[in-house]
Amino acid sequence: MYLDLDDRSSLWVWRVRVRNTGDAPVEVDVVYGQDLGLADEGAVRNNEAYVSHYLDHAIETHPTCGPVVMTRQNQPQGGGRHPWLMQGCVGGGRAFCTDGLQFFGTSCKRDGVPAACLADLLPSSRLQREFAYTGLQSELLRLGRGESAEVGFFAWYEPDHGEPSSRADLGRITLVIEAVARLAGRAVHS
Repeated sequence: MYLDLDDRSSLWVWRVRVRNTGDAPVEVDVVYGQDLGLADEGAVRNNEAYVSHYLDHAIETHPTCGPVVMTRQNQPQGGGRHPWLMQGCVGGGRAFCTDGLQFFGTSCKRDGVPAACLADLLPSSRLQREFAYTGLQSELLRLGRGESAEVGFFAWYEPDHGEPSSRADLGRITLVIEAVARLAGRAVHS
């Protein structure tokens, strides 16, 4: 697993490589989670639950990326800004969540295992409470003996998104795909 940061935009990409080291074919997927603040640092440190209450999640489906989660801070921050984040799966996702309760569940405090790791699918429903935590789940990967694959999850940040999220925001995916390709071309992995 490694993180790529784009020096030309506010994009980051988490890449995860999986390899089947067993003798039999396997099906695997990858689940990504991101705790969200999207507010001035002082506001998040003072009361993260309050800040989360004002985050608006919008989910749109993109033909290549699958579900794309767009999150906007509706409470104006310094200078009247509305921070915004768009997240998706580079190779195609199949499920999402928007709240920590959906991702971690109630048993995680007891056994330390997030519910997202035990479920076949994330719930793919928008929940907006006081624990903004987005999750994305990749498509199933079928790997034969010795085969490997890579899954990438992107996040595109804008410090000010004046209007609420909408389907029109998916137009930015073209920029994301170009940046991801550029990053893959310069990547050096260990």
